Amino acid sequence: LDQAISHQCHAIELSADGHTSKPNRLGDLATSLLSRFECLGKLGDLEQAITHQYRAIELANAYGHPDMPYRLNNLAMSLWNRFKRLGELENLEQAILYQRRAIDLIGDSHPGKPVYLNNLVKSLWSRFERVGEFGDLEEAIECICHSLELTSDGSPDRPSRLCNLGVSLLSRFKHLGNLEDLELAVAYKR
Repeated sequence: LDQAISHQCHAIELSADGHTSKPNRLGDLATSLLSRFECLGKLGDLEQAITHQYRAIELANAYGHPDMPYRLNNLAMSLWNRFKRLGELENLEQAILYQRRAIDLIGDSHPGKPVYLNNLVKSLWSRFERVGEFGDLEEAIECICHSLELTSDGSPDRPSRLCNLGVSLLSRFKHLGNLEDLELAVAYKR
């Protein structure tokens, strides 16, 4: 992994900012740095990944790259990881902002939309747990439902999304006491 990162850095150094492949190379380097962060837990790798993701977005935006939603989602998840690590709410706020932008750029037929919605749910849940804003829970439930609408019955992701919906409905039941939420929560968690 270290050698891959070294070679990717060298490839980026050799690429001019105007080169249409530079955003992809920056994104690939960020992915490698994230992998190393996940393995070793070094915050510096996560910080570098975020820096490269921002730069990739900046360059891709200038070229009108079609994979902008993918880049925004990846940046958002890196910011969410930094929030989980450091607890700084600003990272979570930025993650939610970029996740919403990514979702806004794609239609329901985009194959990544259920994943992007599910990632937004993770961030909304994190903010709900941290701040207690009930609107975050409501939006998370809406996003999970939309994600489920876009997820086929045979998808391996469907059970976990149904479980997430059940957990969210249970949480709403605990806050509002609506028995229907509790009944639905039990049904979805089965």
